[in-house]
Amino acid sequence: IANGVDTDTFAPAHGVPRAVPGCPFDPGRHWLVGTVGRLQTVKNQPLLARAFVRALQDNPVMRDAARLVIVGEGPLRAEVERVLVEADMSDLAWLPGARADVADVLRSLDLFVLPSQAEGTSCTLQEAMASGLPVVATAVGGTPDLVQEGVTGHLVPPNDEQALADAMARAFSDPGTAARQGQAGREHALCRFAMGTMVRQYQQLFDREGSA
Repeated sequence: IANGVDTDTFAPAHGVPRAVPGCPFDPGRHWLVGTVGRLQTVKNQPLLARAFVRALQDNPVMRDAARLVIVGEGPLRAEVERVLVEADMSDLAWLPGARADVADVLRSLDLFVLPSQAEGTSCTLQEAMASGLPVVATAVGGTPDLVQEGVTGHLVPPNDEQALADAMARAFSDPGTAARQGQAGREHALCRFAMGTMVRQYQQLFDREGSA
């Protein structure tokens, strides 16, 4: 039984999303790719930073619009910052630390990335899908059970910088497909992750156990 997600709070924006307070980027003008999570080894945000750099190096057309958002705090912050500084791309990224307005942050994104080395069932990934975002995620743990390849997003091998860069570039260059994947992710979330769905599935389980 999947974790329940508040699909009213985590929902797509109506029209162009509002700018998130403190964010230097404009959702109406910039293409925002990002992630949310504690900056620690298992979440592997430096991989996302390196892949973002490579995507822009491989596809210079992305540099004018693509921006990176990494929400969260933790011991890997310095490494992420170093990757961006060495590539001279610090001005293309926003690392605001921990935020209380994650739902608004997700609504401002165009693509959600989960670069983890390991996962169980990622609540943040579920929230991103409920928010109507196409997703790119590493094929680890329970993630392949959440992401339908080519339907709600794309799965890439863990620790594969080039594959992640290519997947981001593909989403940037084909916004129509990305939008359809985001819509499919929202529909999948409503069917599988909504609080009412979780409660109903647990009730069915308890009823079966009670009658056994």
